[in-house]
Amino acid sequence: MVVERLLRWATGVYAPGDMGRDVFVEGAALGDEMRLSAADVVFAPRGSGVHVVGPASVVPYDGALVEPGDELRLDGGFALTLVDYRSAAFRLVAGPTLVRVTSGEDWAAFVEDADLARSEGVFPAFLLDEPVVLGDLCALGGGHRCVAERLGRLHVDAAGRLRPAPGGATVERAAGTVNGVAGREICLAGVVADDVFADAVRARPWLGRYIAVLAVLRRVRRVRRGPVRVSGFGFRLLPGLAGAHERPDAPVLVSSQGQFLVVDGTSGRVVRVTPDAARVVELCQTAESPAAVLDRAADWWRLPEATARAAVTSVAAGLRAAGMTLPVEVGHA
Repeated sequence: MVVERLLRWATGVYAPGDMGRDVFVEGAALGDEMRLSAADVVFAPRGSGVHVVGPASVVPYDGALVEPGDELRLDGGFALTLVDYRSAAFRLVAGPTLVRVTSGEDWAAFVEDADLARSEGVFPAFLLDEPVVLGDLCALGGGHRCVAERLGRLHVDAAGRLRPAPGGATVERAAGTVNGVAGREICLAGVVADDVFADAVRARPWLGRYIAVLAVLRRVRRVRRGPVRVSGFGFRLLPGLAGAHERPDAPVLVSSQGQFLVVDGTSGRVVRVTPDAARVVELCQTAESPAAVLDRAADWWRLPEATARAAVTSVAAGLRAAGMTLPVEVGHA
């Protein structure tokens, strides 16, 4: 449980039912206004004597996790190494590694890699390695629930300054309380200029999908060898969909070893589908309405609307039986 809490603090990925705050302390200064509950966890340097107000669990660590190259060690043998994004492609991964955007240059490299994946289907190899986790996902893609507003995760630096994340903006302390913050950009505001961040995200509404696809590719690589192509990232089965966007949480369509697979990024479920069913998935992932799905399906297969409707509803029903829901579904006439 301790490792899971550390990783959710590092990534910023919290499920709706996750309880408790995760607080990472560099030194001994936490502040009496931080009243913590039994569901909260504080990671503190071993021997620091950090003062905690409330019944929170205090987890001691050795080492550090502040500057690139730092290594943090927990009791039980778990160790986590911090690497800045630009250097990650050149590092040998020997164990659990946290890759974090630590500067504007890191952010530019992250965006450049995302653009290459979107246009050519080439993903950064280091982000597909099992021991690697990408930090501050809540800020990078927008597909993850950010807990910054309720201060669900906190970083307290050596001077006692509070931030929602190591690279986030400073959180102002008020009398007896800590003011909440809003906006996922707040988690990177200390290392990426607001306008640079906003412009990049505005120009790439698919960034959340990119983050989701990275997680799916890691799963697929566990059981599939060879190249994997992802619909929407340098590859489409149907013409005219190159610029279309899918929701971040929609199932992911991949092509591997001559087969088409639909993967649920949340549950990990995988369903093998035929090429025509894969085309239906693309339509339902990208169309703005059921009517648009039917129009495209009837046009592509040269089918009467009733026949196209039956084909589309059959594919959607099969995926629903496997626990997956397409963003746009067509009902029976």
